[in-house]
Amino acid sequence: MKTIAELEKYLEEECYSFYAITIGKHMAPEGFVIKQDGQEYIYGYSERGFLRTIKASESEEELVNYALKDLASDKWMMLLKLKEN
Repeated sequence: MKTIAELEKYLEEECYSFYAITIGKHMAPEGFVIKQDGQEYIYGYSERGFLRTIKASESEEELVNYALKDLASDKWMMLLKLKEN
């Protein structure tokens, strides 16, 4: 996977809950955030209006693959995914 848009489409197809993921057109009140900020790509966690950066990269592909791996290993993401199905 190379782009944030591809990751967003994959997460939709795999029925991930966007209740706790902000990516593309999906805006969660709190939770994981995957976005571009200028020349940098950010993967972080937003809580109470504060964004904590987990990983930042100049490579979109590197960040997307890191985020996918992290989301897939997160127990709460899997629980939300199963709950919605």
